[in-house]
Amino acid sequence: MKVQQEKNIQNIKAPQAIVHVKHSITLRQYKLWVILLNKFRDCYEINEEKDEKGFFKISKKEIREYIGYEPVKDELKVDFEGLRKEPIIINYLEKD
Repeated sequence: MKVQQEKNIQNIKAPQAIVHVKHSITLRQYKLWVILLNKFRDCYEINEEKDEKGFFKISKKEIREYIGYEPVKDELKVDFEGLRKEPIIINYLEKD
């Protein structure tokens, strides 16, 4: 994942060659997917503790900072539910 710094806002670019989610998701869902991957990577790199159920958390404020506007709670719920249902493909062979 490449991160570019512009005006104190991180632009994240995720190569499809590593972790891939199916193409039937919306653009907003894809943005959330990339944000979640980035957050997980950051938590993993700093050895952040998971909660009692084994999850990392991301706040609505963090999402707002990444996407640049206040997300609508109902839309987030629908988008996260859509992402939860999509198959995730890990490309062990590093092929596109």
